[in-house]
Amino acid sequence: LDDLEAVYRSPVKDWTFVNDFTPVIAAKYSKVRQALDDVKASGALFCDMSGSGSTVFGVYESASQAQDAANLLSGKWNAALL
Repeated sequence: LDDLEAVYRSPVKDWTFVNDFTPVIAAKYSKVRQALDDVKASGALFCDMSGSGSTVFGVYESASQAQDAANLLSGKWNAALL
């Protein structure tokens, strides 16, 4: 648990969290792969799926960067929430 806390408290760009479902789901569902690629391209320091892929999310350096990404992504995807 201490190791997990240490990773969580490290800079976001250094996070090593892994969702084992991501490569499997992204390979099978091109929309999930595209969503991950789009979130990363929007400037997210970290992006992944939640659980088995109901949500793709990104972590940004600032609230204004997150808002800019949400504005950009909402033009392509059904929902982009901040």
